[in-house]
Amino acid sequence: MSDDLTQHWRRSYENKYLGAWDLWDSARGTYREVDATIERVSRDEVIGEKGRRSLCTMLHLRGGKGPIATPMIVSKTSGTTLEKMYGPIPAGWVGKSIRLYVRKDAKVQRGTGSILTIRSTRGNDALREQIEPAREPAIAEDEFQDGSDDPDKGP
Repeated sequence: MSDDLTQHWRRSYENKYLGAWDLWDSARGTYREVDATIERVSRDEVIGEKGRRSLCTMLHLRGGKGPIATPMIVSKTSGTTLEKMYGPIPAGWVGKSIRLYVRKDAKVQRGTGSILTIRSTRGNDALREQIEPAREPAIAEDEFQDGSDDPDKGP
């Protein structure tokens, strides 16, 4: 428990999972973005409010200064982002880079709040190649002209 009253209020609680409060920069008075590498992915049981148990996908991350102490729960939104970037198989996310940021005023169970999420980079070239293999264009570039610069063709 921290007695530092300049930190985000959630930092005064013992948090088992990474959250928006971990990206709070008290010196600037705003949330920062953080680059991280996925070291491993696991499925772990999470006990939520009122003792509800659920199995969640967790990201164990490494930041610029070493391992990040608490894992990040992969929400459906973050999972969809990871799928777009690196494919649908969580084992394939290991070793990949991500950028964490805080989305403010997001819909949460009890209204709106700030949530930790992953910034999309829209998929890398290797994944794009798997989804849509490179092929010859239907019309060769040198044949694709509108004729407007051809002196032999009239208007």
